[in-house]
Amino acid sequence: MCGAAIGQVRTGRPARYCGTPCRQAAHRARRRRVEGAQRAARLRDRLVVDATAARHLADELAAALATVPLPLPPR
Repeated sequence: MCGAAIGQVRTGRPARYCGTPCRQAAHRARRRRVEGAQRAARLRDRLVVDATAARHLADELAAALATVPLPLPPR
């Protein structure tokens, strides 16, 4: 994350991070990406629901206005 050299040990799995702060920062960055994608999906779903409701209300309003008689022009 920080660009510092990553120390290698003789045995075990190779290190991916230079230390605990960088490992934690990487974890938080991954979590933010996942949570951001989930939030975007929820907002997109909500937008679809709201747009559908708005279309239904517009249709109901048009139907209601069609039943209202127009006033006669004054003489």
